[in-house]
Amino acid sequence: MSKAKYITVVLVLSLCLMGAGYAAWSETVTINNTAETGNLTVEFVQTAIWPYIADFQQMSTMPYNVPSPIVNSEIIHGAKVTTVNIDHMFPGSWTVFEARIENLGTIPAKGDNIEVIFSPGSSQYLKEQMIVMGEIQHFTPDSSVPGGFKLVNSSGFLYAQLKDLGLCLNNAISGWEVKPGDIITFDVSDETRSKIAEKIPGYDETLQNSLYFWLPSTADNNTENQSVKFTIHLNFKQFNN
Repeated sequence: MSKAKYITVVLVLSLCLMGAGYAAWSETVTINNTAETGNLTVEFVQTAIWPYIADFQQMSTMPYNVPSPIVNSEIIHGAKVTTVNIDHMFPGSWTVFEARIENLGTIPAKGDNIEVIFSPGSSQYLKEQMIVMGEIQHFTPDSSVPGGFKLVNSSGFLYAQLKDLGLCLNNAISGWEVKPGDIITFDVSDETRSKIAEKIPGYDETLQNSLYFWLPSTADNNTENQSVKFTIHLNFKQFNN
């Protein structure tokens, strides 16, 4: 019996020692997981030069057209919605409009649709008679090029009636991947300047880059005492390859 007790005690101690030995080599590993989502933020941005609007008119006594004291236009800037008002246009006058759109978020974006919504009371006849010309360009940050931005995409020369501006803008940016930090501007290349000069008599190709809202000198009396007001709505979605 004494031998049996001894064996039992030894077995128990052995188990205890094994347990103590295992505990000495064990450790607790804690993995801290943090999952964060990105943000999709594409907006009209306001800088020292954007947005910009100005009015011009054709002058038979001048080699180039001059700022118009008659046409009255304004921009009401908004991050998601920018409003443009153009009043007192007349045949041979035009308004230039510049804006900058930027991906301020952390994930790539793709244009879902851009809506141009005309306010009640906007002249349908004026929307049909007024011509929109210009170009839309897409740039990405690149410190190796002058100005710090490299051209990625361009719409080429845009020419449409004002009533089709929304369709025009949508067709221009369709499929563009706008990465974080990328910008889209209503800009014009030298080629587009030349094409605008072919359309507008006396157009000065040194004018700032813009979209041009032009009422041709051929517009008739039905455009008299008319006005148009519209908002440009940006709708972007996540870009998926």
